[in-house]
Amino acid sequence: MKLKYLLAKCRYILKGRKYQVMIDYFRSCGIKIADTARIYSDITTSESYLISIGGGTTISFDVTFITHDNSVEKLKVGFSDLFGRIVIGENCFIGAKAIIMPGVTIGNNCIIGAGSVVTKSI
Repeated sequence: MKLKYLLAKCRYILKGRKYQVMIDYFRSCGIKIADTARIYSDITTSESYLISIGGGTTISFDVTFITHDNSVEKLKVGFSDLFGRIVIGENCFIGAKAIIMPGVTIGNNCIIGAGSVVTKSI
């Protein structure tokens, strides 16, 4: 009975603040994110500090941000990793299951379709 009460109380406290709780979590992971962003995916990476998201941006479900790639080692001997910053501008929409590759900058007011693989800046 106590557990039900606590869960109900938590839902009441977080009601209307769920986005802020998520934004606080992403910030604690190192992501630079505006207060007005809406994120429906776990966009954290091992290099979350390389990600920044502008205000008014919506990121749909199952979106993947890739901030580093080790496959370059197979092509060039002596190179072990490729790292890149991902910057999403203001008022953007990233569709479901999109993949954003390292080093990509998406400008303001852009729409990325569902299932897209973004390899170059737009």
